[in-house]
Amino acid sequence: MITDPGQCAVPREDTYASYQGVGWVLSENDNAGSYKLSPTPHVRPDHVIWQPDLV
Repeated sequence: MITDPGQCAVPREDTYASYQGVGWVLSENDNAGSYKLSPTPHVRPDHVIWQPDLV
């Protein structure tokens, strides 16, 4: 299942914030998978800094 990106958006605030997504990655017919963490974005009022730095 993939979450609709529109459901993942929040309005930017004047204060800094950071967040990290987590999830399980597995095939449709498997009962075991891999636990994965997303890169951590640091959300600023005017831009986003990704950690690790992604190009």
